[in-house]
Amino acid sequence: MRRTIGTIAPTGIGKPDYSKEVSSGTVKPGIRLKYNESLLAFMAGFSPIASAYSWIRPPLAPGAMVHFVDSATGIDLPYIIPLGYTMNQVQYAAGFNEDIESSLYLGGQLFASSRLAGGTPQMEASVIAFDSALIDSAGAWMLPFDLQITNIGLGNLLGSFGYNMVLVSVGTSPLPGVKTVKCKWCGALKEVPEKTTIVTCDNCGQVTMYYRMMRGHNA
Repeated sequence: MRRTIGTIAPTGIGKPDYSKEVSSGTVKPGIRLKYNESLLAFMAGFSPIASAYSWIRPPLAPGAMVHFVDSATGIDLPYIIPLGYTMNQVQYAAGFNEDIESSLYLGGQLFASSRLAGGTPQMEASVIAFDSALIDSAGAWMLPFDLQITNIGLGNLLGSFGYNMVLVSVGTSPLPGVKTVKCKWCGALKEVPEKTTIVTCDNCGQVTMYYRMMRGHNA
């Protein structure tokens, strides 16, 4: 039997080459809301620059205390956790030029207090942090939730602090499709559709800007 011996030109380097088919990408970390969850942002910002955003205030004097602002409405905390809901913290971020004290109250009682050094930005994504379900897992109470910030430094406070919270339905009807917002310039209240982010005040004519509450599917 006659055999024919030839040569075959080698290709590749011994393993498949997918370099022309593979695209690289970046995965951005974030929060994926479930159908019964809504995202809230409670914020406090201080700057000499005037801003229409509802949570930005003038610099905070030494020894002064203010409440955080519900960024969706412009109304100072406390925020009342609705019946049938619990609320948990998923992230906070802070950066200031002066030392601060941050205090968290639940149901009118001090829940936690911490001091943060000025000039040291901080951010934390929480695995186990504040969760009202640890106190009221059935959402049976309308618990007031409050965040306060005090300037314990020697100079005027500049910077910002934000808490991201998830409101969880544990067996109740969906949240209403409207919200009451506060004008940051004159304090007038107005009821608007829940998705509204820019409002011109009927009283003073000034514009205030708000965050929109993000909701999971069917929340």
